[in-house]
Amino acid sequence: MSARKPVTIQGTEDIRAFFDDLASDYRDLHGNAERQLRYRLKVIERLLGAVPRAAENGSRSHDETASCNTLLEIGCGNGMHLIALAHRFRRCIGVDLSPKMIAAAESVRRIHPLRERIELFPAPAETLEGVRDTSVDVALCVGVLEHIPNQEAALGQIRRVLKPGGAFICLTPNAGFLWHRWAPRLGRACQYLSTDRFLDAGEVRRLIREAGLDMARLGYWRFVPRGDLSPLLGWGLTVLDWPGRWLNRAVLRGGLCFKAVRRAYPADE
Repeated sequence: MSARKPVTIQGTEDIRAFFDDLASDYRDLHGNAERQLRYRLKVIERLLGAVPRAAENGSRSHDETASCNTLLEIGCGNGMHLIALAHRFRRCIGVDLSPKMIAAAESVRRIHPLRERIELFPAPAETLEGVRDTSVDVALCVGVLEHIPNQEAALGQIRRVLKPGGAFICLTPNAGFLWHRWAPRLGRACQYLSTDRFLDAGEVRRLIREAGLDMARLGYWRFVPRGDLSPLLGWGLTVLDWPGRWLNRAVLRGGLCFKAVRRAYPADE
C-alpha cells in the first residue's frame, strides 16, 4: 500500500471543501459500516448515562426534565449519530462546517419518523453560530475534534452553549496509540488533513480544564483505521485492542473517549 499524504490545508475553506467533496458518498472505510456505527452508539450511550428519554410521540412529559433535553452534535456529517439518538432527546441540533454534509443529513431527516425533533444547519465549531448560550444539555463530537484547527476555541464555544450541569461527550483518535506514534517514523501519515491534531489523555485533560469544564470520565474505545492499513497490519492492531481493553493500556487503544461537564451554578463562575 502506498503512503498516503495528508491534504494540505491553508484555511477553513479548504477544510469545508474537503468534506463537501466527501458528502455525496460518505461512509465508514475502517470496517463494516453498520457494525461500526452500532459500536460507537454503544460507547456514546455508556458515556451519556442517565440522560432522560423524550416521549416517543414528541409530546411533553409530566416530568419537565425528561421532555426538555437538547442534544447538539458538532460536526454531524450526514447525521448518522444524531438521527440514531433522536429517540433520547426532545430536540436534536446538528451543525457541520460543510453545507453539503448538512444537505446529506437533511435528506435522511426528511423521511425520519422523529424529523420534527431534528434541526440541521451549517456552522463552524469555533463559533457555533445559531446555537444560543446555555441551551444544550449534551454536546456530542464523534471523530471531529481532531479536524478542528482551533480546538481551544471550539471547547470554549461548547462551554458557552452547555447548560449548567450539561455534558460534552467526545470520541476522537488517541495520540498515544501504538500506530499513531510509529506511523510518522515509518513515513506513513495518520492524518487526513495537514491541520489534524490528535490528542492523548494528558492533552485532553488540560484542554478540558482550560475550557472551564470538569472531566467526569475518560477512557478508550476501539478505533483501528483499517481502511488506511494493509490487511495484516489492520488485523494485528485490532487483535491488540483486546488486551489493551482489559489491561487499560493506552498504547494499544486507537480511540480516546471522554465526558466533561459544565459546573452547575453557583460554583460555575
